Amino acid sequence: MPYLINGSAASLSPQRQIWQDIILGRDHNGLVIYGSNKNIQLDFDNCTYALYNQWAQLVNGTSLVTITVLAQDEASYVAFSGINLEFNGNKPNQEAGIVGPWSLLVTNVTPA
Repeated sequence: MPYLINGSAASLSPQRQIWQDIILGRDHNGLVIYGSNKNIQLDFDNCTYALYNQWAQLVNGTSLVTITVLAQDEASYVAFSGINLEFNGNKPNQEAGIVGPWSLLVTNVTPA
């Protein structure tokens, strides 16, 4: 199964996907307190503007309802709804119709 955006196959899959814990602070014993939500970093290599645009048009928008990505620590895919998508750092460079490399951050992910 490929990566899906709103139920449709993404024309470009990330080169790397990294799950990130969200640290809320520390308890009175100094132990880290993690939030229930996570972030997912999606790293992409250089690509054409058309392939980049399918993802970029959803950044900071309201049209992204569901995204299907690799499940954490598994080889299967899982869908998440109600997430946000933003650039991880600056927007990528564009030159001669080629974009990248670039990275996105999927936020507000609530694993099952």
